[in-house]
Amino acid sequence: MKNQFCRGTFILLGAFFALSAQGFAQNYHFSVFGGWNKPGKITIANVQSGLNGNGMAGVRFEADFAKILGWENTFAYSPNFGEPDILATTGDSRALIYSSNLVLNAPLGHLYPYATVGVGLLASKRVLSQPSQLLTSEEFGTNFAINYGGGLKLVRLAGPVGLRFDVRGYTLPDALDQRLNILEVSGGIMFSF
Repeated sequence: MKNQFCRGTFILLGAFFALSAQGFAQNYHFSVFGGWNKPGKITIANVQSGLNGNGMAGVRFEADFAKILGWENTFAYSPNFGEPDILATTGDSRALIYSSNLVLNAPLGHLYPYATVGVGLLASKRVLSQPSQLLTSEEFGTNFAINYGGGLKLVRLAGPVGLRFDVRGYTLPDALDQRLNILEVSGGIMFSF
């Protein structure tokens, strides 16, 4: 399933870049953002635990093919992703997050409320400075993720510079053979071309 998903993602990305290169996109938006994500509860070694929230940073690139319809790609990094809140560990777990989304904009002058839905991958590898019997060095691995949400873009407030605010939910259907939900809140600077 993961290989088929990766192949399909590369085909969609290729189509996205080909359409963008041919000039079909009307607007481009590039965002640099920071935020916070909070994973839900998961069972680790027969103990249900919440996972600590953590900071993240990333970039988003969006091409709008019609005034209301766009396609975006997000790359993000979280330096301490998914550390259990009830298990004492001395290590950390980094995560790389990639998603490719369809965006539905509602342009109202400089304000663009929007909704988004897409798919992606979340790759995480736990790095322990002292090994534990409960946690291994590859706790989450690479997981397929579905994401959905919305936000507000404040476009061209000062020349090409604007602001962007997002609230998203991520669902990992098969994290440690369980479903894991993640809430993400972020904000950043956006450049429109």
